[in-house]
Amino acid sequence: MKDDAGLGLAIDWVQQALISAYEDNCPLKPVTTSRQSLRWTVELEALRRGVRRLVNKCQSDKNPHSYALYMEAQQNYRKEVRKASKNAWRTSVAPLMTCLGQVGYIRLYLGTLKLSWDLWWLHWAGICSPKGKP
Repeated sequence: MKDDAGLGLAIDWVQQALISAYEDNCPLKPVTTSRQSLRWTVELEALRRGVRRLVNKCQSDKNPHSYALYMEAQQNYRKEVRKASKNAWRTSVAPLMTCLGQVGYIRLYLGTLKLSWDLWWLHWAGICSPKGKP
């Protein structure tokens, strides 16, 4: 390079080549989690707050009655969290279950026609045709 401007252009060119090569080989993709998180509601927050207050009271006064109240509140809180988690799971799986239900109806229909599910699937996918026909 004869001057600083040419060197700067060469450095920019190499830098852009490295960046584009990196972006081509490592594309950005969204991060997905495998589990659907439960919806944290105001009711769950109130139950959690109540459980924390009861455990603090139970630790401070050492009363068996307050411990029983704490255990009851904790069971109720856990039950509600499980219920909310199941509802979140059901809402995320509902579209898949309708699709699988339709596959069950197709399988039932094919069973009445005495056709093999595997052969029908291969025929539908275009891999082979029944009875050797193209």
